[in-house]
Amino acid sequence: MRALAILLVLIHHSTWPWIKGVVGPSPIAHSLMRGGWIGVDLFFVLSGFLISGLLFREHGKHGSIHFGRFFTRRGLKIYPTFYVFLFSALTLEYWLRGNFPETIWPELVFLQNYFPAVFGHTWSLAVEEHFYVFLPLLLVLLLRLRTASENPFSWIPGICLACSVVGLTLRFQNEGSYAATHLRMDALMFGVCLSYWHHFHRDQFVVFCRRWFGLLLFCGVLLTLPAFTLNLGKTDLMPSGLTQIYVGCGMVVSAIVARGVPVNRLTRAVAFCGVHSYAIYLWHIPMRRWTTPMTEYFFGSDAHNGTKLAVYLVSSVVVGIVSTRIVEIPSLRFRDRFFPSRSASMIENGRERERETGRTEPEVSRQLPSGSGSPVNAGAEL
Repeated sequence: MRALAILLVLIHHSTWPWIKGVVGPSPIAHSLMRGGWIGVDLFFVLSGFLISGLLFREHGKHGSIHFGRFFTRRGLKIYPTFYVFLFSALTLEYWLRGNFPETIWPELVFLQNYFPAVFGHTWSLAVEEHFYVFLPLLLVLLLRLRTASENPFSWIPGICLACSVVGLTLRFQNEGSYAATHLRMDALMFGVCLSYWHHFHRDQFVVFCRRWFGLLLFCGVLLTLPAFTLNLGKTDLMPSGLTQIYVGCGMVVSAIVARGVPVNRLTRAVAFCGVHSYAIYLWHIPMRRWTTPMTEYFFGSDAHNGTKLAVYLVSSVVVGIVSTRIVEIPSLRFRDRFFPSRSASMIENGRERERETGRTEPEVSRQLPSGSGSPVNAGAEL
């Protein structure tokens, strides 16, 4: 799912001549490019699902949530790769074009979705960073308010519904950009709601999603279609359209989580790209900017649009993989050595429940290999 999300974003941020020259009929090419921005909403739902899952499992294992440990681990995942990207990209941009931004402080403190940003696509990282602070604080607050409750997180669905209503209302009152955290937090909280059902009402969740697997996929895709068929950003439907799209993405995620993913070479390759999606996302906009003159230099000024598109896509993926290997993975190894996770893995949870109930549950971990090569575990831990 993360690989699908990053592919949609890469297509959306390509240029119209590149897509038109390769994808076939103009309406199809235009639709793919126009609707690819929903990849960000898919990332939001996935992040809400996976990150809250880490916290839910930590509470299930220890009976508490350690905010400092959680934020330290998230920081060692996000910050090294981001700051290496930021200063490397700025240095290369100055060397290639002689340009340097007047201010970079919003990027440095993850407020680029409220103040002028150096790179237009990093606003979503600020939304996620604010979510990493908000969610554990919310869960810790629930633990303190509901100490006597058997399920202290049972208010989560109601809170997520309230976030959805407030977010939708604020978007209708807003004019212009929808990058602010308070306008997009509801998409992440919808993922949290799905994760709550998955972790605390697993039997009902899995049985329902497996029974209605085809319908969930169909309706989920149907709800996202307006992004590909309408220019939502230029219509009055955008505020409600964002709600519709993250609900559709959540339906697809739920169906995939409940049914599982077949393990073969294709899915392993897709999962490999998904694990590297963070760095690919960071680098794809600078690579688009730099690969056009590079392609024209090597292939001539009349280089085919397909060549330009291929160079942009391949260079974004390759640079993202290299960045992950030389910056992100060493940071994660350092993190896991000095700040080990307090969360039980999804597979460990499943085995523990089997020991308690004496039966096997139809969960996704049964259909995925253990370890970081698993798409679900890689998404949560990496």
